[in-house]
This record gives sequence, C-alpha cells and structure tokens, in this order.
Amino acid sequence: MLAIRRAGLPASLLASLKHAASLANPEFHKNENLRLSNWNTPRFVRCYTEDLEFLYLPWAMADKATELVAQAGSRLDITDRRADPPPVDVTFTATLRDCQPAAVATIAATSTACWKLHRDGTARCSSSIEYRPVSCSSSS
Repeated sequence: MLAIRRAGLPASLLASLKHAASLANPEFHKNENLRLSNWNTPRFVRCYTEDLEFLYLPWAMADKATELVAQAGSRLDITDRRADPPPVDVTFTATLRDCQPAAVATIAATSTACWKLHRDGTARCSSSIEYRPVSCSSSS
C-alpha cells in the first residue's frame, strides 16, 4: 500500500486522490437499471483505506498520485519499504504463443502493478484498471 500522510493535505487534493482510487460499482448500476433495491450496495467501490493519520492507496496508483500531487503544486516523495525477498531459482520450461512475448515484455517493464496475461495476448493491470493492448499477429 502507498501511505500518504493526511496532515497538511488540502481537502481538494485528498478528495482527488480518493476519487482516483474509486470505481463505479457495476452491481449498483445493474440493480438500478432493473429497478431493484440498492440497499447495502455501495455506489462506488473504494480501493483505498484511511485512518486519522494516513490515506492508503494501492501501490499501482503511485504514478497517478504523483501526477495529482504535482497538479496541486507539490511533489510526492516515495520511500519504498516493501520487503525484498530472497531470489527463487526457477526455470521457465513452457513455450509462449506468438503474441505472448510482447505481452511479457509489457509486464516486465513495470513493477508497480499487478499484471495478468490473458489468452488473447493482452496484458491487463487488475489493480488500476489499466488496459494496454499488445498487438498479436495470429488469432488464438
């Protein structure tokens, strides 16, 4: 998690960070369209938590948080305190499809997101709902 100290943050910046870390809840809108009760169904899915001292954002939002803080006229200094586990000795023995090497290169280019490699050769970031298509010459 990316912990941002709340002390001294303008309310507008805090609201922008929370908004960026929230997603529209498709279940809410489905119920609304079907005229079903939305009792106990949140309108937005919050991908952040907070306490009195910190706002905790997903690590994949580091770039977006840096951008929002810069737009507010400040800068975000990030201290990476993630554990550095010992290396694991493994050997990859499978064969990639034609379009998968490009997707693997996309995944390897960033360490700030949780990427998922899909059968169609695309790599999607599940934590920040980013979509980066990778061209695939053959259809699977």
